[in-house]
Amino acid sequence: MALKSQRKRLQRQLEFYLSESNVRQDKYLQQNMDDEGFLPISLFLSFNRLKAMKATERLILEAAEKSNVIRADSARMMIAPAELPFDKEDLSDEQTIYLEGFDPTHDHDSLRKIFASFGKINLVSMPRFQQSRKFKGFAFVEFASQEAAQAALEAIKSGATSELQGMKAMSKVTWQEMKEKLKAQLNAQSPEEATTPTKGTDDLEASAYSHSHQAQSGHIHFRDDDGHEIGEDAVREERQAKKQRTESP
Repeated sequence: MALKSQRKRLQRQLEFYLSESNVRQDKYLQQNMDDEGFLPISLFLSFNRLKAMKATERLILEAAEKSNVIRADSARMMIAPAELPFDKEDLSDEQTIYLEGFDPTHDHDSLRKIFASFGKINLVSMPRFQQSRKFKGFAFVEFASQEAAQAALEAIKSGATSELQGMKAMSKVTWQEMKEKLKAQLNAQSPEEATTPTKGTDDLEASAYSHSHQAQSGHIHFRDDDGHEIGEDAVREERQAKKQRTESP
């Protein structure tokens, strides 16, 4: 029974790693895929979540073979997503909301629970600063449909539940547009202005929420590329693994 439970948990974690949403943004997995999207099972053994489950190559293979969304090649000890995300239109940004103003004690799981009532959630991202690993104070929630994302935005705007009150949100598309506008403004600064310290310039943060039609105060954070973390940051773990290998005798 314990082995069956372990395999189930392992299967769910593998399905997350190889999900369309995660593969689409995970450069580390992309770089290690062959032409058919297969990855060596040994690669996953360095991931902290799987280490905690005491995963072995054999257990990973068995869990993958039980999944409907993972392809397994037992001869080569490799696994792959059943479908690669690169062959279809990417609507992930339209299905994602930018979120801030929530209790800092929230984690990926608790945010999933809060927003699960609006529809299936593909991904929760809580970016961290690359060096300090401190949480940046905002998150992205990707839903399986644009309708679910819009419903969540409307509920946050109206403060439909006590859990949503105090939160601020916008579509990721709007967030990206604001990010590009800020970049353009910074690039257009004169040399004198560019050398003058401005709040959040290095981090591309702007006190700009008030200009949106929601007329709420706050500040929008940019730079989602440092320590992008979705339950497990494969790139960061690989760096740590390389460091450990370098430092070991």
